[in-house]
Amino acid sequence: MITRDGVARMSQGRARRRDRQVYLRSHPVLFALLAATRRRPAVRIGGTVIAHSRDAYLDGLTRVPLDRTAEGTTGAAAGRLAGGGLLFDQDGDDHRGTRRHLAESLGADGVQRLRPVWREVLDRRLAPLAGGRPVDLVDVAAELSGATAAALLGVGADPRELAAATRAAAAAGAREHLPGPPFPGRRRAARRAADHLNRLLSPADERANGNGLAAMVAVAAVNTTVAGLPRAAAWCADAGLWGWAGTDPDALAGEMLRVTAPTPLLPRVAAAAGTVAGCPVRAGDRLILITRHAVGAHRRDPSPTDPVEPRTAQLVFGAGPHACPRRPPGPPPAGRRAGGPRPVPAGGPQGPPRPPQRPARLADAHRVRQPGRFMTRRPMRVAVSGASGFCGGVVARAAAGAGMEVVCLGRRPGPVGEHRFWDATRTPPDLSGTDAVLHLAAAVGDPPPGRATEAAFRAVNVDGAARLLEAAGDRPVVWVSSASVYAPAGPEMIREDHPLGGLTAYGRTKAAGERLALAAEAVVLRPRAVYGPGDPHLLPRLRRVVRGGRALLPGPDVALSLTAVENLADACLAAVRWPSGAYNIADTSAYRRDEVVAAVCGVPVAHVPVALARAAAAVVTAAARLTGRPPALSRYAVEQLTATVVLDTARARAQGWVPRRSLADFLSESAR
Repeated sequence: MITRDGVARMSQGRARRRDRQVYLRSHPVLFALLAATRRRPAVRIGGTVIAHSRDAYLDGLTRVPLDRTAEGTTGAAAGRLAGGGLLFDQDGDDHRGTRRHLAESLGADGVQRLRPVWREVLDRRLAPLAGGRPVDLVDVAAELSGATAAALLGVGADPRELAAATRAAAAAGAREHLPGPPFPGRRRAARRAADHLNRLLSPADERANGNGLAAMVAVAAVNTTVAGLPRAAAWCADAGLWGWAGTDPDALAGEMLRVTAPTPLLPRVAAAAGTVAGCPVRAGDRLILITRHAVGAHRRDPSPTDPVEPRTAQLVFGAGPHACPRRPPGPPPAGRRAGGPRPVPAGGPQGPPRPPQRPARLADAHRVRQPGRFMTRRPMRVAVSGASGFCGGVVARAAAGAGMEVVCLGRRPGPVGEHRFWDATRTPPDLSGTDAVLHLAAAVGDPPPGRATEAAFRAVNVDGAARLLEAAGDRPVVWVSSASVYAPAGPEMIREDHPLGGLTAYGRTKAAGERLALAAEAVVLRPRAVYGPGDPHLLPRLRRVVRGGRALLPGPDVALSLTAVENLADACLAAVRWPSGAYNIADTSAYRRDEVVAAVCGVPVAHVPVALARAAAAVVTAAARLTGRPPALSRYAVEQLTATVVLDTARARAQGWVPRRSLADFLSESAR
């Protein structure tokens, strides 16, 4: 007897066989080669390294330096369309700016503008179905994506002609960078196809240079849609999955995107030596990164009730700083209908202002899939490193209070949630089952300077940072750094583009660690002088300046930014959904140093000459080097008390974050 499960497996098998024919008919030799080598994570064939496994795919995109414009790569094809200067060959601010421009064009407002375009095409092209007549879904997908690209780019090209030109340009470029000997005719064909596409997209007075960004947007929109949509529809029909379109379209769309993998492989060229899943890579080697194998599309059927984990499914977008811009984890934006197109939020550190985000909303961001049941929401699960410390503990409790599931990473348990042991100086953390990472673990303090101190701080703040980023993969990472990374400033407010140059081992290693985080497109928070209940650092240091019933402070009064630990916790939870980049975090207004010290210590303030304080710090630090104990007074402490340091928090406020606590609140509660 054939059971219901048996029928389902037969249906999935039929869908898989029919979908496989798409690849085999287009490139039979190539995909036969990939099938024959896919049991190994990575394999070398001559000067080509083929990466199959998820880890090999990630290594190829994030750990091997890549020549993004080399012949035989997608970047080279993009260069012929765009003349360079696009996402493929950009880095740093230029790269983030282009990504932000694309993301803003595809934001929620952009999606609303595109809905009438979609409805017109779909209503007209699918009308024959009502009369029982067939439609060519490939042609429908081509017109739909062509109309979308034309509307998005503001060009008057006919959607079908635009789609045809785009597909021709992409096909010519793909033939050129497939493995095998070079054919001169392929390059000429690619150039002709690119020229034709640019003529459709550019006004007459701009055709000499073309419109590269528009061409790449059109190629991505048309070819991803045409390659994925008809195959996804056919698979759903063969496997009987259409019912999920009404009950949970997001789950169905995510799984179909994974198994159809519209970009089944990524061709790259290594710019320097490295390794891919243990396979050595030489400079100049061609890398063939197999997306469909990395996401398990070749062996795991689509299952809306039991999908693969998000960090694996998202690999269809790539990985690392050059991954395709996409919507970060979180609940659907307000106003988006279930099953509607996924808007991509505006990106980049200078993104447009948004309404305030309540951390509690993040708790609804993820779903639990249980066989035989409809989808139900589950809390977001966040990993909090350093949760046994002052700031990490407050953040962990805030996350739990917002309804999230908390995994505390560190050598000691945190105040809430599950504890997973992690020694940042030795191993990567276990992040399995988590959706985002809040990194607060750090080596802190002001010990005597020297090589041993620098090495100890670097082991945690830099090497530990690299281990965590590697383990995080494509998860959102909020990296808590410090304003101590900034070089000394004048009286002006300090913005995030202020030069870095920490005065201590802590500041220098935090700056080095956050450079790794920013390269991995994490969100970096830079609070200053964090205080609050249980503070083991700032407030005890201030109380140590009391001598003879007075607080002795160097030099005249100055303005200082301070950060309530509750404000930092709010920023950590909200920043899971912020664009990557650095953000200053501080209380609403700056404080006067003397007023703060007098209020905290409960004694009047007396001033001493700055030169005298610096001389005393030099003597105390020299003595501390001999004893190995932290100095009671250091040069860093003197500089922190004598320099005006006021942070500009406009960038964080533009994301909707608003500091809700002040020093007055803390002192009032402490006095009760």
